[in-house]
Amino acid sequence: MFKKTRKKIFSLIFPAPKFFYYNISSDGAVNVSEEYAYFCNVTEKFDNFNLVTPKGELQGKFISLNLKFGQSLLADAKTDKSLHNHKVIIMVGANAECAESTLLYGMDCYKSAVANDELSLLSFNHYGVGRSTGECCGPQDLYQGLEKIIQHLEKNGIQASNIILHGRSLGAAVATEVAWRMAYKNRPVNLIADRTFSSLSLEVISLFGLIIPIVGHVLGALLVPLFFLLNFSMPTKTRFSQLQKKVGVERNLAFNVYDDKIIPKTAGLAFNLANKTNTYVFTTNNKDAHNCGLIDLCGMSNKKLATLVCLDFYYKNFPQN
Repeated sequence: MFKKTRKKIFSLIFPAPKFFYYNISSDGAVNVSEEYAYFCNVTEKFDNFNLVTPKGELQGKFISLNLKFGQSLLADAKTDKSLHNHKVIIMVGANAECAESTLLYGMDCYKSAVANDELSLLSFNHYGVGRSTGECCGPQDLYQGLEKIIQHLEKNGIQASNIILHGRSLGAAVATEVAWRMAYKNRPVNLIADRTFSSLSLEVISLFGLIIPIVGHVLGALLVPLFFLLNFSMPTKTRFSQLQKKVGVERNLAFNVYDDKIIPKTAGLAFNLANKTNTYVFTTNNKDAHNCGLIDLCGMSNKKLATLVCLDFYYKNFPQN
């Protein structure tokens, strides 16, 4: 009974849609509609993967120019030692987003790096989302799905130190928690927290207050005890700060945006971190500051603080030969 109630409440925060606004053509290319392709008007060909876990089957997409990588989800690295230094960026999507749109966003950020043939981009649908089976009854299920994918990559020869978790919005909170867990297992990964909140509890208070000033703050605050009771708090700021101390600031990047209609300044992670090293705050004229692509976020004149902030992070942590 408690599990069903918990699942219903969590579904209000994290809906699990089965259908998205995209079409797959006969040659396997994915064409995402304007609702999801607000960030880039491109069509890319992705490969599929399916990972069976005790909680369900995780379905996703990846793109790599290294033709050795196939349906086995980079399994060739298990036997081919030359692939052990291969880099993988796992894109962890925002709330109610699908693997295809998340991967398109990843291409918007890292297309030039993928072209060097040493990097693969990977995204997936959480349990119960899209073609992934199982169900999400709370944040723990989101964390466990991402952990399973990392474990599978490690099992097949990809080193944790060669993995970047790039999470956006709710996905960044998930990625931060998992990066923290990996660090305390002495298998640290790299993290980019893209437009996320300091905690889900603070996000609810701030968002309610933005929608309904004063009254909204009160209503949001009344929900906080329920969030703690259900273990929905998602303490992203605490985890990120602990990561900075554990593995160093250079392996963790966070950025937020002014005028974000989804994650207000009072809740944004980058605004609230005590250690501002490797954190950025952008100003944008884009009406959809929370969801737009990075080029649109800051405009071409300020591109350094847009797409290139992710590329800089990549090349600083993974110098090219």
